[in-house]
Amino acid sequence: MLRSEISPSKPEERFVELFQEVFGPAAVAKLEMQRPFQDILGGNRFMDFALDSLLARYALEIDGETYHHPAALTSQQYEDQLLRQNSLIHQGWRVLRWTDRQLAHGSEGVKEQLAVLLDEAIRLCIPADYLPVKRGALVPMREHQKEALDELATMRARGVQIALLAHAVATGKTTVAVEDARSLGGRTLFLAHTHELVSQALERFAQLWPEASRAELGQSAETEAQVVVGTVQFMAKNLARYDAKDFAYLVVDEAHHATSNSYRAVLRYFDPDFLLGLTGTPERADGKNALEVFQETAHRMDIESAVKAGVLCDVRCFRVETNVDLKRLRFNGNLYNQKDLEDRVSVPARNELIVKTYADNVPHRLAVCFCVSVAHAEKMAALFNEAGFAAQAVSGRQSKEERAAILERFAKREVEVLCACDVLNEGWDAPEVEVLLMARPTLSKVIYQQQLGRGMRSAAGKQFLVLFDFVDAFGRHNQALSIHRWLKRPQYRAGARLFEPEKDGDEAILEVPLHLWTRDLVPINVFDWQETVEGMLTARALSQKLRKSDEWVSDVWKRGDIQADEVIELGDERRIPYFLPEREAELRQKFGIAAVTSEDLWPAFLKDVGDMAMTRSYKPVFLLALLECTDETGRARVADVVANFWSFYRARAARGEEAELGNSILREPESLSVSDVQALMNRHPFSRFERLEYLAYAPDRAFFEWNKAVWKHLSQPENRAEVGFLAQKSLENYFARGQ
Repeated sequence: MLRSEISPSKPEERFVELFQEVFGPAAVAKLEMQRPFQDILGGNRFMDFALDSLLARYALEIDGETYHHPAALTSQQYEDQLLRQNSLIHQGWRVLRWTDRQLAHGSEGVKEQLAVLLDEAIRLCIPADYLPVKRGALVPMREHQKEALDELATMRARGVQIALLAHAVATGKTTVAVEDARSLGGRTLFLAHTHELVSQALERFAQLWPEASRAELGQSAETEAQVVVGTVQFMAKNLARYDAKDFAYLVVDEAHHATSNSYRAVLRYFDPDFLLGLTGTPERADGKNALEVFQETAHRMDIESAVKAGVLCDVRCFRVETNVDLKRLRFNGNLYNQKDLEDRVSVPARNELIVKTYADNVPHRLAVCFCVSVAHAEKMAALFNEAGFAAQAVSGRQSKEERAAILERFAKREVEVLCACDVLNEGWDAPEVEVLLMARPTLSKVIYQQQLGRGMRSAAGKQFLVLFDFVDAFGRHNQALSIHRWLKRPQYRAGARLFEPEKDGDEAILEVPLHLWTRDLVPINVFDWQETVEGMLTARALSQKLRKSDEWVSDVWKRGDIQADEVIELGDERRIPYFLPEREAELRQKFGIAAVTSEDLWPAFLKDVGDMAMTRSYKPVFLLALLECTDETGRARVADVVANFWSFYRARAARGEEAELGNSILREPESLSVSDVQALMNRHPFSRFERLEYLAYAPDRAFFEWNKAVWKHLSQPENRAEVGFLAQKSLENYFARGQ
């Protein structure tokens, strides 16, 4: 049986629960379930979960030991597993695997691995590839720089957002870039790949735009500077410190390197008003010109801008309400429980309503009906055919050749309705599509936009897309997306243009039957719990602010002693409370919790070191590494602390001792990389020290810096010795538990 026919298993549901516990409900939106791919022999496959990040692409696989353990497989099955994994690796995926036994009985270890391996990736997920590229243009360098500047201004007036300036003379290109940025006056980021080019650019900005404040990346003045200059490599490693809209104008030198990892991460992350690439090599050996590569790599247009630019067509939406009760449909983050979805959505009355909507209003128009599963797609195709419309299901069950033949028949109008599961979400382009039937409820903005993108491609004579949103009865927190909820449009008028309402006219009424149209505005509930809780605190975060155990606020809330400002109900017994930041002051007053001042930090730090409760040995090992590496100014080089921290576990393993107790990834320290160790160190001991204000990163993130109130005491030899003694004692007691 192909993976596309299998509903998510219990282990996969458990994986989503653990993922949510580590990264929060909103982060689940970044997981893509059952992503299709082809192996190197052309076979159709599905990943359990995919995660696209600026750092890397991750394939997350859950292996049931009964079906995937080498001992339980035939040689042919085992070789097929190797083919699957080798194909993913060949296509650039980082493959992470867990067993169902780990998820059931070793959940803390799985959560620790997720935190270490994916923490940075979660914060740097890639904006959608399926959105249209921004308009771009090549600017050949003129004999006079003013001509190039005039051409850039003209391009912007035409809606161009990306330009590539090609010329062999480096100084000429930089001069044009500086003058153009100055003419716009917005905050500017200039990136090059060597420190020499960075220095030259900084000098050029000083000469040509002296009134603008300037700084290099990593300097403390950077946050206030109007012009920031630095290397692509530094920026790629520190993207999480910036917002995508921090810079209005972005200049990238040597833009023909856009496919390298560092350039790709930076270009995809930032969303400036204007992006200028500089290159002396406008053509590539593979035949692609540098502008095309630059456009494909850069941040994409949003759908609304693409409609206004004429790249996509407008949408006329009709909401079709059903009485299907989905209030108890379970979900994690943005993923519905697939079994619930299939059991409750694919019901005869709802399926018949979808076919009737098409037959009564847009018969014989080229349409795509998005379905909840392969079985649902096949049922819908059968119903459309019974009603007299040529319909075909498309799914991962079919070979690539079979699907291509069906899509070709659709393009020739021999097939009128495609009933699809996930297979058409990406990688297929059919501008001829006139109608979308959104029969699959989804919480995922990615999936909804991918589906929407199947119908919004512009084509000759196509004025707009007709969209039918089937709206079922949901609860407050598990409401499926509709186009109005996605766009945050609180009012609905049947058939109105959604993106360019000023173009509404009587000619549109001729396009679909009159009885669908109305001039009345209908209020729409566009509540989005993920936006509502943005800026709120989880129970754990509020506990940490109060310097209490991670579960303290949750326990107090469960007892009914405090009220949450929003409680997310996940469709079963699970409930997640969120709190406004001002609750911290209320709780301090109610429970007599004093705020910690700078004078209190040293005694609080000393108490924490003395009362070190541990489920892992990380805190005392980190503390001893810090003491070893801190210089006389209270700074410790991060690389030195990481090496010292790692060496402790490697030394234990080399002596034949358990490197760490339990199921920590540090049980096998030699299997880790430097970045793995630093990620673990950041996630666990450092984040706690930072949260309690004992320690922080220096602005360049190359050093840790002790809080001055703590360092004032810790710099004294006797205090330093006492802290070291307490940390060492905690370590000895910890490892004695394993003997």
